[in-house]
Amino acid sequence: MDCILVRYAYCDWQQTTTSCINIPTSDDIQSALIQKLNGDASACLDKGMAIDQHYSLNYGSSIKLPCSQKSNLATVFWKFKSDRLKTGGPKYYLLQDALFIFNLTEEDMGIYQCLSEEDVKNKKYIQVLAKHVLELKKVPQTTLAPTNAATQTEGNKYTPRSEEH
Repeated sequence: MDCILVRYAYCDWQQTTTSCINIPTSDDIQSALIQKLNGDASACLDKGMAIDQHYSLNYGSSIKLPCSQKSNLATVFWKFKSDRLKTGGPKYYLLQDALFIFNLTEEDMGIYQCLSEEDVKNKKYIQVLAKHVLELKKVPQTTLAPTNAATQTEGNKYTPRSEEH
């Protein structure tokens, strides 16, 4: 569907593979192709889904989540846990091709989606461009053996204190 939305004359939508093909370089132009330079992608059955990118992150770290916009006429926005993300403020920084998230906490873990939205002839087309799943790294818990109490002796060395009865 992207090739229809970008209105590129040498790219057509191929129904059989549900993908865009470049006409001058493609060997398979025998099958059903759709080309609409007016941007109407309603005939395109886009079954493609963004592949989940999984990240295991440290508490307090930052991350850049990439998102490649395919149409210059579309507006890109982000969703977090199914809600539209407000990208202003110190937590998030929006770039043209990515979202930065600073000082990660447990509340920041979950699914981030980058979406494009485009209006063509009073019809709205929304596509998921990227999907990022964030998780905190599991810190292995260690069991510590009990330690003996220590007392300071000459030369700033510590020695175990004997228990008095």
